[in-house]
Amino acid sequence: MKFSKPILVSIAFLANVALISAVLAAGLRQAVPAESSAGQDKSPKKQLHGVLSSARLAPPLRGMPRRVRFSSDGEYLFIQLESGIYILNRHPLEIRTWIYAPDILPARFSADSKTLVLATRSLVITRWNLADNRKLDERILKTRDGCLGSELSIHGELAACLDPSLTLELYRTDTGERVFAEPAFSDEEKMAAGIASSETKGAGYYPWMVPRNEGTAYPEPLGYRGVDTLKDLADRELFGVRFLFSPDTRFLLMLNRLHRSTVCVDVNARRKIGCPGIIKDRWNATICFVAPDQIAVLDPDDPEKSQIAEFPKGRLLTKLPLAARAVTAATQSKYLIVRGNDKPDKVRLFDLDSGRVLKVQEDAPMDITGETLAVYSRRGELRLANVTDDKLEARTILPPPWLPTLRVANASPNLEDIVVGTRGDAGLFLTATGNQLAPFKQLTGAWFAGDDELYIAESGDDGSTAPIKKVNPKGETATDIWSPIFKSDPRLTVSDTRLAGPALFALEQTPSHPARDKLRALDLKTGRELWVRKWVHHPATLTGVGQFPVATWYDPPIPYPDPQGERVAIGWTAMHSGGQALAKRYPALKRQMDAAKLTINDAAAVFEVLEAASGKSVGTALVRVGGPASFDSVFSVGDFLICVRDETRVTVYSLPTGEIQGRLFGHYVSASATTGLLAAADGNHLRLYNLKNGRKIDEYVFPDAPVYTRFSTAGNRLLVLTARQFAYVIDVDASTSSMATTQIAERTAAR
Repeated sequence: MKFSKPILVSIAFLANVALISAVLAAGLRQAVPAESSAGQDKSPKKQLHGVLSSARLAPPLRGMPRRVRFSSDGEYLFIQLESGIYILNRHPLEIRTWIYAPDILPARFSADSKTLVLATRSLVITRWNLADNRKLDERILKTRDGCLGSELSIHGELAACLDPSLTLELYRTDTGERVFAEPAFSDEEKMAAGIASSETKGAGYYPWMVPRNEGTAYPEPLGYRGVDTLKDLADRELFGVRFLFSPDTRFLLMLNRLHRSTVCVDVNARRKIGCPGIIKDRWNATICFVAPDQIAVLDPDDPEKSQIAEFPKGRLLTKLPLAARAVTAATQSKYLIVRGNDKPDKVRLFDLDSGRVLKVQEDAPMDITGETLAVYSRRGELRLANVTDDKLEARTILPPPWLPTLRVANASPNLEDIVVGTRGDAGLFLTATGNQLAPFKQLTGAWFAGDDELYIAESGDDGSTAPIKKVNPKGETATDIWSPIFKSDPRLTVSDTRLAGPALFALEQTPSHPARDKLRALDLKTGRELWVRKWVHHPATLTGVGQFPVATWYDPPIPYPDPQGERVAIGWTAMHSGGQALAKRYPALKRQMDAAKLTINDAAAVFEVLEAASGKSVGTALVRVGGPASFDSVFSVGDFLICVRDETRVTVYSLPTGEIQGRLFGHYVSASATTGLLAAADGNHLRLYNLKNGRKIDEYVFPDAPVYTRFSTAGNRLLVLTARQFAYVIDVDASTSSMATTQIAERTAAR
């Protein structure tokens, strides 16, 4: 499920953990409700019934910690996580505000320590007044096309953007004024780097392939798609560009190791300047500014090759006995925060004056101001201590953050257990108590084969594939059972995998001519190949298949494996060769397509639904609301195909008849074939619908927004996980009975 406009919501944790709510993202209408600091509840009143249990996950998932930062005057600090930012007072150490801001750029304190500046990748800017603890203003700097890369200056007064036209732009964040715009590269430089502007077509082949999905817990499209223009890469952090501002914002350095290109700008003079030769000679080096006119150039493996050089001249100033794969300068500029290749989970505090490491912490972001070191642990503890003698100044445990986008979620058939995973943080929990049974880290998939049989997929710290594991029901042991190994040539083939129900799906795409796609379903318990589908795509022609002309150019299948079910839906463009080939196999589908009188340019799709375990066809459907790759998720239960588009538009189709059964609005959709119910969330509301006709039959209002729903196998219970990490199990039998009564009354009236 895609979210193109992040929601930014402020929540102030006061003495009684009361909440203040305010929507910050431009263009959004819907606030996430909360309580005011005065205790007056401004959220919709909780309206729940049939609740069998409710509990908060313990310990909570905190996601990936991003950074800790002091303000220049040392009076404030923030902790930035994957899902948002805590703002704290220093004296005394206490939380002022939690801001829900998923996947934004690194936040910045202003130079005068009065404002916190936040920015999305597409440069929607929000400025937060620290003294009054409120939103100061907001503005959209980029009104179209987005950025291939973006960054705020050290104190947030400027924002940099590489436009898809390959124009380097600088904006003032307080006024929105664009103060610099020049082509980043000459034609010769673009040719040497192997890049083209957004107007250049025809790049839709490997290596310009981008993921079709966002990597969430929902039934997303599997595989990769070709890139036609650089606009397809905007706001996705796939182009590989990185910006570095000098501490005084005089200089800007733009690095792109992927294309081995650099751009340097004298911001004060508003012009490009030459870059130091040492940067071009050391593409594997890690670079950061350590002074207004000095950069540290650190070799990732050999400290003898590291140095501090003058910027922009590049003259060697001193050797630096330090190897690093990632480095940032601390607020106290004589220190560096470093991660190395030798121990990726270790965070080191390096003193530039003494040339030695002072502190080493396990996966704990840190910062330092004066002699005070702040360290945040993944358990939610924030410690302030003296950097020389480690004397404790203050400590606190931060309240649970809101959940970021779920990467993995699955529940046991009876809903007694739930597996939840975010990026870098996951666990197996009891729904009745919220207690964690087992922690996981790099979780990529999970499936309950039964109430007491769980299988999980993980990745290594470097992103490599780890063995599939079987976890015992109490989470006490996890046993490796088989290793996914794929032997395709990475130079010719791109591969994507997804754990979905009883199978691990592997899609191999070979964009060379003729283009080929192969979808394999592997038994999750043994690794045995269950079934395979292959497609070969020949050069384009026009032919008269059926009633109307058909395009036979490259027509890749778009599989949608369902991590929550036991089916996979495969889609094609209706009037291309794949869609017409499917129509030949299924006369009922062909009749639907002929009756629709589709033209060659119609944005319509056809889907075939297969059983994940056997590959047997369950049914087909003609979908006329978009092409096969235009959906956020597509899945099937019983006799229904459910398509979600534009994040909230849900359409339910009948597989036997092809007719639309219902259109509705909502997020995090789940459905039960047994009871014929569909659940969809809308803010704090969760509504139940009849799958057969799309009518609403029940509604619940939660204290905070649902982010995951799942029916039990019997369909009589519904699990709801909310943003604040509460798990509810609800008895929906009453809703089912009400639906049955309504159906009987309608049939009686029809007679």
